[in-house]
Amino acid sequence: MKYIKKRYQFLNEAFDSKAISKTLSFLDKNFNKTTKDEFLNVLKKMKDNYDYPIDKIDDSFIKYTNKKEAIKIKFDGEIHNDWGIYCLKFWFSLELGYLGYTATSNRIKEYKQSKGNESFDGNELSHIKSTGIRTGKITPVVDYSLLKDREKVVGYFSDYLDDDKLSIATIIIYDNIIYAIQDVADGNSPPRETGWLEFGRYSWSIGKNDQIGQDHQKLHHYEFDNEPLRVEEVEKEVITSDNPLDWNLPVKKGNGRISDWKSDYSSIGDEEELEKADFSIILFFDDMINPDKAEYYERPSDISKEREESRKGALKLISDEEIKKVNIERYLNQIVSKIGVSIDKSDVKNL
Repeated sequence: MKYIKKRYQFLNEAFDSKAISKTLSFLDKNFNKTTKDEFLNVLKKMKDNYDYPIDKIDDSFIKYTNKKEAIKIKFDGEIHNDWGIYCLKFWFSLELGYLGYTATSNRIKEYKQSKGNESFDGNELSHIKSTGIRTGKITPVVDYSLLKDREKVVGYFSDYLDDDKLSIATIIIYDNIIYAIQDVADGNSPPRETGWLEFGRYSWSIGKNDQIGQDHQKLHHYEFDNEPLRVEEVEKEVITSDNPLDWNLPVKKGNGRISDWKSDYSSIGDEEELEKADFSIILFFDDMINPDKAEYYERPSDISKEREESRKGALKLISDEEIKKVNIERYLNQIVSKIGVSIDKSDVKNL
């Protein structure tokens, strides 16, 4: 318990951000320990989701403001990170404590829309290449009625953005139902006489033209050519919106990517939580991880890798016999310490 307490004290004091430290203090004084721990755990997950050292978060990237002002903040400029996030907004209630967080991008996702397909980001494109698809053009599917029988597509065949479910597929249309034939997700299938098994082991139904399902993500047309694999945006009508739920969006579990209110997410209970908020801490994420705007920082993954390599390098310099002697000496010193005997450590090896 003492270790856990000191660890939390360290985390509180380690933040360069006074806004975060004051909020933690506020939560600690006015609510039970759970709500403070929830907020801390979210911050710690940033290290895993975005490979960023949370102790480097400082007030130059943070705005502390009331809900009325926070919910209006949106962005239509260029974003420089692979997650497409402009800022993260952490929501708090004076009565309930920490409520959850949302993300804001430079894109609008209409709250009432049935289905939209965003373009793949750099990390996703790299993953697609790793599966063997290195050339060709991929374009987001905007109008499902334009999908053709036997057409090639690429997308996530899952409720959420799971890399294991990102695959190329062949479209089979039967009885007005659209199926994606691939090797990663097993679902509803058309009759065998359609010949769908020629194109993959599994079938995944993505709905009808007038009733598209929500259990697939980022579906793209795929056209083969000899040029390097690339994403080509489709010209879309500029969407203007006055609904804050169109740009204050939830975040998916595990990968830190932006979702929408009709899909899978875990960063906040639901959209009604925003109604309960009184204030927000806004973290300008894109600026924080942009090397042109932020001070240099080492990624936690790089630090862990360096430490592991250093440890391995140090062990290589010590023979197995020397390692054995060091371990025996450590063990004997522990025994001697427990029984309260004082001896010359140079004699330990002779015991």
